[in-house]
Amino acid sequence: QDLAKAMLCGTRCDEDVIAIAVVLMLRYSKTTSTALTLRKMHRLFVTCLHVAIKAHSDRYFRNDAYAILAGVTLPELNLLEAALLEGLEWRCLVQREEAFAFINAPLTVAAATIPSVETYSPYCAA
Repeated sequence: QDLAKAMLCGTRCDEDVIAIAVVLMLRYSKTTSTALTLRKMHRLFVTCLHVAIKAHSDRYFRNDAYAILAGVTLPELNLLEAALLEGLEWRCLVQREEAFAFINAPLTVAAATIPSVETYSPYCAA
């Protein structure tokens, strides 16, 4: 939850990109039969968020700047992004209905990690 807040503040992207990133995480997990473990969550989340921002936002960071923000090295981010895109079979667009279905789904572990808009302000400079 803190990572999501920090990444939203650092990238200044729309909050719906978090839901898109989580949909990409779930899609990647299903496509590759990879279990989502706590150990994998940080890198998978920041990579999915990076790809979600690139695919769904008009403004995004260069990989070197995003790597610093995400707390990974540039070569690692490049490898993670390539592996994610390959695992997603380059299907990184999320339809609005798919994101809304996730947001409106009954509370799950994944949905519980998405902070509300009100919780961003303590972490973001106005």
